[in-house]
Amino acid sequence: MKLFYASLFLTASLAAQQPAPTSAASQPAQAAESAPRKVDKAAAYYHFTMAHMYEEEMAVYGRSDLVSKAIQEYRLAIDADPTSEYLTSALAEVYARTGRIRDAVSEAQEILKRDPQNLEAHKLLGHIYLRSLGDMQGGNASDNVLKLAIEEYKEIVKLDPSSSDDHIMLGRLYHADSQMQKAEEEEKIAVKLAPDSEEAVTTLAMLYNEQGDTAKAAETLSSVPETARSAKLYSAMGETWNQKKDYKKAIEAYQHAIALDRDNLDAIRGLAESYDKDGQTDKAL
Repeated sequence: MKLFYASLFLTASLAAQQPAPTSAASQPAQAAESAPRKVDKAAAYYHFTMAHMYEEEMAVYGRSDLVSKAIQEYRLAIDADPTSEYLTSALAEVYARTGRIRDAVSEAQEILKRDPQNLEAHKLLGHIYLRSLGDMQGGNASDNVLKLAIEEYKEIVKLDPSSSDDHIMLGRLYHADSQMQKAEEEEKIAVKLAPDSEEAVTTLAMLYNEQGDTAKAAETLSSVPETARSAKLYSAMGETWNQKKDYKKAIEAYQHAIALDRDNLDAIRGLAESYDKDGQTDKAL
């Protein structure tokens, strides 16, 4: 903005030195006004460094004035290099972290107007929508935000199809939107990309359990080698066997889970429930 005002000042000075203006003489001045601002990488880097310093201090001291200073420095950095999408993304991140959600969304959307395939901007919007969903209590607004989140994660996995975590998240969003077939497809892709991923395997298995297909759930969980099984995975196995009413296998799975994590309350409750259903009420207590 400073450069813009300087340009106006320079144009006005030149005009003052010329004879009485004519339509032909005004053309150079108009061209100067419409000329693109010169990129100043050094100034952009300086202001970015200052903004980053204020961000770090903000995290330590939690002072609101440091937030304003960080934002101001990012603005100056962007003014010095308006072509930098990284700087705009960094400013949007600050807005998101400090609760200025509308400003964050606006900055990210501006990036996407210039570069529709900007992965970081799509990720930022996706994270903002996820955070907003967590703060909502349902209703039409929640449904709208859910659909916005789905659209962003669809773009994310299109731009980076190798990320199993993003496929997992898109599957969960489809699940929340009752699009079960699409949810299953995304979770299968995640497992294919990362067959040893506990998160991918258990998410797909729980989806099968919810659909009542405990056989597929058990098969999915059992595909993980015993040496790679965690307390969380054994807990999921216990829940699956419980649903299949194979309580002895459920008890065994929950015992493995507790052996790996003695503070696993889900496994402890699941074990007690399985003992009770198996008629071993004395052990359930």
